[in-house]
Amino acid sequence: MRLIPNIQYSAAPTSGVSNMRPTQPIVDRLSRFYPDIPVANVDTPPKGIHYAINATPLGLRPGDPLSFDPMTLDHDTLVAEVIMSPVETALLQRARTHGRRIHHGRHMLDHQVPLYLEWFGIDNKGIDIVRLVRTIP
Repeated sequence: MRLIPNIQYSAAPTSGVSNMRPTQPIVDRLSRFYPDIPVANVDTPPKGIHYAINATPLGLRPGDPLSFDPMTLDHDTLVAEVIMSPVETALLQRARTHGRRIHHGRHMLDHQVPLYLEWFGIDNKGIDIVRLVRTIP
C-alpha cells in the first residue's frame, strides 16, 4: 500500500487568500515513523492507489475548491471524506457523478465515538453506538 498525502490547507479559500502549510515536514515525519511504506507529496495522484481521502477542511463551505480532482484517479479508486456536513461535498458529488465509489465523512465519527468512550473509561457495552451517534445533529 502506498500513502500519498495531499496535505495542503487553505485558510480562506473563498477570500482568494491562500495560506498553504509546507508539506515536506509532514512527509518526512511519516517516512520516519513508517519507513516501510513509501510516502510522497504529489500534485497529481499516481496510478494504482486504492483510496483517496480528503482530510482537509475544503468542502465545508459552498464554493470551496476541491482538495483534489477525483477524475485524475483510477476508476476503481474509492473517494472518501472526513467532512460530515454537508453530507455530500462537491468532491463526493463529482466522484459519484463520474462513477467513482464514495465514502461519507459521517462514518468516521461512527467509529471514533467508541474509542472516545473507551479512552475516558466509559462502559459502552449494550449501547448501539452507531445509532446513538446518528442522533447527533
